Amino acid sequence: MPTKKSAELQRTVLHVDQLVPNGAREDLELDDCLLINSVRENGVTVRMAVRPLTADEQADVEEQRSREREERGEEPDSDADRPRLPLYKILMGDRRHGAAKAAGRTEVPVYVVAASARAKGEDYIEALIENDERLRKPLSNVDVALALFQAHESGLDVEALARRTVRDEKDVENAVVAGKHLGSGTRRKLTERCERQVGMDELVVFADFHDDPEAVDRLIEAHRRGSFEATVYLEREKRARALKRKEIEQAGISLVDDPNDLPDGAACVVDLYDSDDLQLDPEEHEECPGHAVIWDEGECSDAIIAVCRDPESHGHQRESEVPGSDSDESAEAGGESKPSVARPIREEPVGLPHAVVVARQQRVAGRRQEAPGLACGVLREQDGP
Repeated sequence: MPTKKSAELQRTVLHVDQLVPNGAREDLELDDCLLINSVRENGVTVRMAVRPLTADEQADVEEQRSREREERGEEPDSDADRPRLPLYKILMGDRRHGAAKAAGRTEVPVYVVAASARAKGEDYIEALIENDERLRKPLSNVDVALALFQAHESGLDVEALARRTVRDEKDVENAVVAGKHLGSGTRRKLTERCERQVGMDELVVFADFHDDPEAVDRLIEAHRRGSFEATVYLEREKRARALKRKEIEQAGISLVDDPNDLPDGAACVVDLYDSDDLQLDPEEHEECPGHAVIWDEGECSDAIIAVCRDPESHGHQRESEVPGSDSDESAEAGGESKPSVARPIREEPVGLPHAVVVARQQRVAGRRQEAPGLACGVLREQDGP
């Protein structure tokens, strides 16, 4: 036996021409096409609420529609044998109705509310409440990202998600990544502490640091201050250096954090030569007891420079000590210098072990061109008189 509530509320589908807007909105604001495209793709997914018009109300609407047809120069409706369809006033869903008509939809799902269940003025109060922005809170991008990720996990690909939700594919890709990696703790922090909406591209950054709560806190604070991009750069540099440090330690290579801690006479490996006057190779030099690396502060955060702590003790020569070098002054009378002699230089190795990026300096015709960053020649080297 149907209950009173079920008798007052009926689920059905109605033709769009059977519906009369409530007029709460003078402008339905459909110019951006987002809602129209969504309805065209998905139909009206949230049922509208309507109530039947009284006989007098229906007569008034039909008369109004007839006048409007005449004003447009259309032929009057002369099919007297066609049954009159009951009309309904929209209680909730004017924009959905307008979008359905613009998208070419002919039918929409509705709840029909019994006229007997309506109090005086209730139609207008409900329309006002439904459209009052003060009473509505849009979904945050955190909520959207989680929903899109769950939809993706259910089998919808990014292209379908973008089409169905009328979103840019790149935003959907970012949302799926963020929804996958953002833990409940990070989502809660973003919701409670971010004073402005977090973009999908920013959510991906937070997802990158989901395993570092302290970094997340610093990024949230930076987002509040307006220095998000700069802080992201610093956090990524810090993380890259920590990973490189671990990699160096696992390779058994000595890392000197401060170049000032190197002993006097230490030099960059690329500035040294062996007993055959061949430029040392950083890869082969790893076997030298004096081998170490320092951070190249002038390059990216994880770039390093190979050095030798004590070149003299390990049989290495500096450039000035190699016969035929540019600094080898001529002993001939008149102060003329000998022609520059090109010394043999090892070919660059293809790849370095341990994925260690060694800063290199280019040499053209035996002359060194200083690479950007820390100058190797100033590593506490004892200059000659």
